Amino acid sequence: MAPTTGLWVLAAAVVLGGVLAGVYAGFAVGVMPGLARASDGTLVETMQRINQAIVNPAFMVVFFGAPLLAVVGAVLRTSTLTVVGAVLGVATLVITIAINVPLNDALDAAPTATPMQLAEARAAFEGAWTQANLVRTVTGLVTVTVAAVELVRSGIA
Repeated sequence: MAPTTGLWVLAAAVVLGGVLAGVYAGFAVGVMPGLARASDGTLVETMQRINQAIVNPAFMVVFFGAPLLAVVGAVLRTSTLTVVGAVLGVATLVITIAINVPLNDALDAAPTATPMQLAEARAAFEGAWTQANLVRTVTGLVTVTVAAVELVRSGIA
């Protein structure tokens, strides 16, 4: 059976969504647990540098492309799975924009000249950011999973 445009879009959604979920999962299972063991200054400086570096064309294609492809895939190949995937893909984007990005911006703007300021910046950032990242990791992984299941159900994967 020849793949339809909707299936090609879902396949691309799986690829971009997998990359995006992998980035978030990497933070959940490695980066943040590692930084939890580091000093306030190390966590703050590392996350500030990551926040600056991550805003680049390659990441933006993945960041916006994954949910866009999930939505287009659901429009072209409507099923319960593709609609769930699209909703969760958009939810992943919204969580990032509504929670993680403002926390990143606040950390970047926080005064960090003294040990107390570093501790305050960390306290305002770490717990909330890590929790939101865990949620978006799960939503991102489920987005990819349901799109992949739809490809398997179609008989082409």
